[in-house]
Amino acid sequence: MNPRYVRFVLTAVTLLLLICPVQAADIGTAFSYQGFLEKPAGTPVTDTCDFRFGLWDALTGGSEKGASPQSIPAVDVVGGAFTVSFLDFGPSAIDGTARWLAIEIKCPGDPDFILLDPRVELTPAPYSLRAGQGVGGPNALNVTANGDVGIGTTAPIALLDVNGSTRTTTLEITGGAPFVAPLAGWGYNGDGQIDVPFDTVTSVAAGYNHGAAIRTDGTLVEWGHYNGDAPAGTFTAVSAGIGFSLAIRTDGTLVGWGDNSYGQIEVPAGTFTSVAAGGYHSLALRTDGTLAGWGYNEMGESSPPAGTFVAIAAGRSHSLGIRDDGTLTGWGRNNEGQANVPSGTFVAIAGGYFHSLAIRTDGTLAGWGDNPMGETSVPLGTFTAVAAGYGHGVAIRTDGTLAGWGNNAYGQVDVPAGTFAAVAAGQYHNLAIRSDPPDPDPALRLFTDSAFKPGSNTWTIYSDRRLKKNIQPLSGALDRLMQLRGVTFQWLDPSAQGGTTGTQMGLIADEVQRAFPEWIGRDPKGYQTLTIGGFEALTAEALRELRQEKDEAIRKLEHENAALREALDRLSARLDAMEGTRRTDVHGMPK
Repeated sequence: MNPRYVRFVLTAVTLLLLICPVQAADIGTAFSYQGFLEKPAGTPVTDTCDFRFGLWDALTGGSEKGASPQSIPAVDVVGGAFTVSFLDFGPSAIDGTARWLAIEIKCPGDPDFILLDPRVELTPAPYSLRAGQGVGGPNALNVTANGDVGIGTTAPIALLDVNGSTRTTTLEITGGAPFVAPLAGWGYNGDGQIDVPFDTVTSVAAGYNHGAAIRTDGTLVEWGHYNGDAPAGTFTAVSAGIGFSLAIRTDGTLVGWGDNSYGQIEVPAGTFTSVAAGGYHSLALRTDGTLAGWGYNEMGESSPPAGTFVAIAAGRSHSLGIRDDGTLTGWGRNNEGQANVPSGTFVAIAGGYFHSLAIRTDGTLAGWGDNPMGETSVPLGTFTAVAAGYGHGVAIRTDGTLAGWGNNAYGQVDVPAGTFAAVAAGQYHNLAIRSDPPDPDPALRLFTDSAFKPGSNTWTIYSDRRLKKNIQPLSGALDRLMQLRGVTFQWLDPSAQGGTTGTQMGLIADEVQRAFPEWIGRDPKGYQTLTIGGFEALTAEALRELRQEKDEAIRKLEHENAALREALDRLSARLDAMEGTRRTDVHGMPK
């Protein structure tokens, strides 16, 4: 080694992408070299030096390859560090066999170029240029002007576009962060009813002048002018009236809080799937589909009809329901015709102060009742959700955007931009759950018949006890599982489901939410998604509960059998005694 310099390599060879042409094409064979230059005493060099590079096929001796040597003049060396760019010995110089760089340097004060010893072996980086069928070929690494990288394609359309058979021993995919769905509020704000909390929520309700919502962890939050505090626990549905609120707990039972002037929060027993708060009356849909009503009833608003229903709504002093055949029925105040329901079949309903709104099966809107402010003059188009306030209406279009109409005294129909997953209307205000910014794409998306796990249909997850805390036994597993309903179905648009056609088996997210709200999410357009977690734990505990029930039943039967055998033994003894008495006279002698 020449005694004037000591060279330490930082990054021996680095792929140089800076010379890519503007269009997608061959990225070339150029690379950069980074190193560190110091004197034997350990002093880093700081100067402007000339470099000369040769490419060889051996550490010592051998043959020089390609267009070498190459001279790079006036390279700045700062604190010992330097970078030389645009080293290019040509495609024939890199043929897949080992290569070494010979480096010569001439700094001010040096009489001539000084050869650094030993030569530097090329790292594999440049050889990635030759992957597949040649540089720039269909199986090579190709980079576009906007930075998209393609492997197996000369026209990549994504940040990384891999086309063909790809194999890796370890693949880690990051991203797909949980979607945060902030609330939006607009309209009258005299009581802070549109000062929405910064929470991620799954359900929202608007009362007379307050709001309530269910967080993603199932707990409740309220704001604005309301009476009483929201109860603790976890919930699946919430509704708000004039100064009171109602909610369904995770176990299906009801709870009410706030104003109780007319018994509107004195909830009935049983389990329920839907709840609606009116002005001063309340409605709920039982698990068996029948209705319950309580609270103010001067006009019959809390006296629901018989039959089974799939949806309910409560207005100021009237009520609405969708029967299980899709038809509507209305009861309570009808001075303005708000209970005179239209014919046809419907999928959603909303009760305002003196008017009513509904979404037909084809997605179009219908409005009836009082209309001095245009509250029943519904817009055209198709919709997925609707809400009614005091003289106004709001709805979510099928593309997720909002529409508003009717009374706009406080800007309540000046709907915000963006896309939304749910909407609720109060007296003069509205609340909605945003679905924008868009939910990020999943970190990994697999389509039907395009993913294989040879030898197993299970996935490996971390489960070591040392990685967990707050471990609690799981209870009520069987009852929760029994709330699930398996169905068969077909996709409306198979192309949106990876081309899945034919009859499928599965669950309905709307129904699953009642028992397992933590499994439910929403996509950017508001459609519910299902992510099942812990099903194996539920199954194990449900089987354990069944085993315990069976063992208890067996013990009970064994006890009853033992009692019967004892009773039979007593009867047999009495019969034997009676037979003995019949065969002898009073003196004990045989007759």
